Amino acid sequence: MVPNAPKAAVEPLLTLTHGLRDSADHTVLSLSSSLSTRQLLRMSRRAAQFPHENLNEAVNKACLSRFLPKLARSALDKTLSDAGLEAGSTQETDIEKMLSCEVKDGRVRIGTTTTQIYNPENRMKVPDVLFYDNAQHLSIMEDMLKDFMLGEHLLLVGNQGVGKNKIVDRFLYLLNRPREYLQLHRDTTVQTLTLQP
Repeated sequence: MVPNAPKAAVEPLLTLTHGLRDSADHTVLSLSSSLSTRQLLRMSRRAAQFPHENLNEAVNKACLSRFLPKLARSALDKTLSDAGLEAGSTQETDIEKMLSCEVKDGRVRIGTTTTQIYNPENRMKVPDVLFYDNAQHLSIMEDMLKDFMLGEHLLLVGNQGVGKNKIVDRFLYLLNRPREYLQLHRDTTVQTLTLQP
């Protein structure tokens, strides 16, 4: 279903999914809902576009393993290991390149991912905020860039004040994309969002 998806990545992913869905262990079975068909397609598209991507890390992110209880996390690790999706070893890479971003010759590079810069009609809506790059934010922005390049919708979730808007503004600035701001509140309805002025 995903052209150019490497067989070496897709088969272990499917083995893992079948292992989770067919398990008699309720802890493992509960993890299978995190790997929906939509998530599997998304991971396959990313594996096709970015073949060096670590699928173990992708599955852990999809299952939100950081927030799982210890028992569920160890069950996930065992199932990943059984499916042949071992945690990636730290490869020798250019750390400075991984922890930086640059705009040069009409292209933007965040970490090791590169794409073309957009040419907007109105540059007034492109945010330009004070931002200090750090490793965690660059890692998040690189993941955002990969999904953005695949046409995925992006949603940042987190507590108030952790820097979601700053990251988005910096991301849009690097891509030269305009920001449209929409304020939602508890009384917002679909009708008020779709109403033309």
